[in-house]
Amino acid sequence: MGYEIGSGVMVGIPGQTYDDLAADIALFRELDLDMIGVGPFIPIRRRPWGVQPERSLRPPVSRSPPTS
Repeated sequence: MGYEIGSGVMVGIPGQTYDDLAADIALFRELDLDMIGVGPFIPIRRRPWGVQPERSLRPPVSRSPPTS
């Protein structure tokens, strides 16, 4: 029929781990998808997921100045 099948995933959802993301990617491969979209989770403060928990895919923010 000429159809292509795709899916996608948001990265950075509160509580999401690298294992979760790896499982999603493995499922995409198993499903033999033609297209995969990846987008960032952007929190909105006044929504239930607006505050990031301690466990997140985002790298920790360094508050110390860089060393030369």
